[in-house]
Amino acid sequence: AGVDVEALASGHALDAILNMTINEDERALIARQVVLSSDGLASLVFSAKETLFKALYPVARRFFGFDCAELRTTPRNGQIRLHLTKTICPELLEGQHYDIRFSIAAGHVLTWLAVTPQHMSM
Repeated sequence: AGVDVEALASGHALDAILNMTINEDERALIARQVVLSSDGLASLVFSAKETLFKALYPVARRFFGFDCAELRTTPRNGQIRLHLTKTICPELLEGQHYDIRFSIAAGHVLTWLAVTPQHMSM
């Protein structure tokens, strides 16, 4: 399982998130969507990627970077979907996706994911 809590980023922290964790396609999606503020969605993507790493590390048994997961659709109904962009290990293949739950309240974003064996075959 993976869980992460982050303060909604702004200023220098937001710039760091955009530069270190979000690719050009994700930036374009963030800019054109209207569901969340741009800073809210950037913070959500960062938190979701942190949650995904925490949830998958026991399977991968190695570090993998933010570039290994990508947001391709606008989050909805308290759920954000990340797709693996690279094969991390034999059980975690490029193209697999993970639906991460989220909540935004009181200036923070909370994300969580429980990985089950069927996730490994998606």
